[in-house]
Amino acid sequence: MASGRFIAGDWGSSFMRLHLCEPGAPVRVIETANGRGIKFCDDPEAAFFEVAGAWIAREGPLPVVLAGMVGSNVGWVDCPYADCPANLDDLAARMTRFEVRGVPVAIVPGISCTNLFGLPDVMRGEEAQVFGWLARADSIGRRTLCLPGTHAKWCSVADARVTRFFTSMTGEMFEILVTHSLVGRGMAPAEPGVPIAAHDPAFVRGVDTVLAEPRLAFEHAIFSARSLLVKGTSLRRRHGPISPAC
Repeated sequence: MASGRFIAGDWGSSFMRLHLCEPGAPVRVIETANGRGIKFCDDPEAAFFEVAGAWIAREGPLPVVLAGMVGSNVGWVDCPYADCPANLDDLAARMTRFEVRGVPVAIVPGISCTNLFGLPDVMRGEEAQVFGWLARADSIGRRTLCLPGTHAKWCSVADARVTRFFTSMTGEMFEILVTHSLVGRGMAPAEPGVPIAAHDPAFVRGVDTVLAEPRLAFEHAIFSARSLLVKGTSLRRRHGPISPAC
């Protein structure tokens, strides 16, 4: 394309987020469009063109770069992971590329590692966020990044390389507990779109409890939210739907 425009997208399990972009430093987003997550798509090709078709009809066969669960074994194309440690060049070398309806598509591979517990771990989509942050930050030295969401990722980076990470199912566990368990009963609903603040008294109390007694059994710590409530001693707590990750 003479304009150099392209489509970049984060297509996860729950949502598709596409951006019509112009190259630059930084890249400029011209328009944004949303669609169905990959778990809701029987035909990913049709779902993609349902959202991006108007741009392509107007602009021509724009190059497309996608990250997230679109590259999983339940996605559009199953893309092999890049192994840690990995930098941006490693991801670029392992992109899965194909053409559909005259449109060139590239899917970011995701990253796998053996985590600090000695177990296999994987991410898809979060690696694009990590390298996006690294592109705009001082990438020299070691950093620990947290990418919150349904399956939160704790990621170690060193000199612009992802060295290791592990997944914590905090978001999904929170949603299950407040929606389907006894623990969630009696909790006041959150205001729509308003997240729990870092200084929320109940959140601070939970963090302080775990830091003071790291050996505290997880299942007991969870139930204490219920016992504090029925004893009338719980601090104000808000809860609501979590923001899915892809």
